[in-house]
Amino acid sequence: MANSPIIQSTLSVVSGQLCFGSFHNIWFGSSAPSQGLPVAPPQPSGTVKAHSINYNVAAQKGIWNVFKIVVSETGYTVAWFVAHADIDLRQEVDKFLRISGSPYESDHGSTINNDVTSQAGVFVVNRYDWGYYDKRCFDEIGEGQEEDDDDVLANSNSLGLVDRSIVQEMVQ
Repeated sequence: MANSPIIQSTLSVVSGQLCFGSFHNIWFGSSAPSQGLPVAPPQPSGTVKAHSINYNVAAQKGIWNVFKIVVSETGYTVAWFVAHADIDLRQEVDKFLRISGSPYESDHGSTINNDVTSQAGVFVVNRYDWGYYDKRCFDEIGEGQEEDDDDVLANSNSLGLVDRSIVQEMVQ
C-alpha cells in the first residue's frame, strides 16, 4: 500500500450481522436464517459459478470502514473492501490479497468461498452472487424505475451493505 487508503464511507454494526446485495437481496437477507462461515460451495449457473447465499453474514459490532480498490494505472474502481475499524488495515489487506486477491494476478488465492477463505474470516462476494441473478424477493421489492442515464439504482445495478437491525427501515 504505497499510499494511505482513503476511507470512502463508514457504517455502524449494532446487531452483529450485515445484510448485503441489491435491495431485494438485502430484504431477503433480513428474514433468512443467519449464515455463518463456511458458506455453501458455488454451483454452476449458466456460464459462471455462483454461491447460494442468504445475503447476511456475521460481523463484529462497531464501526466498519469502506475503501475503494482501484487499478493504479487507470484509477478505475474495480472493487470495494470493507473492514472493521479496530483491525490493522495493512495486515487485513495483505491477508485479503493472499487469500482472495485479484484473479488477474498470478497466485491470487480463491475467488470463491471455501475452507481456506472461511478459516481466514474472508467472505467473498462476486458479481454473480447478487442482483438479478438471484430473484428471491425481487417481485416483492423490485429495483425501482430507471429515470435517466445516470440512475445507478435501477435494474439491480446497486450493491448495499446494511446492519441487519435496520434493513426493514432502510429498504423501504
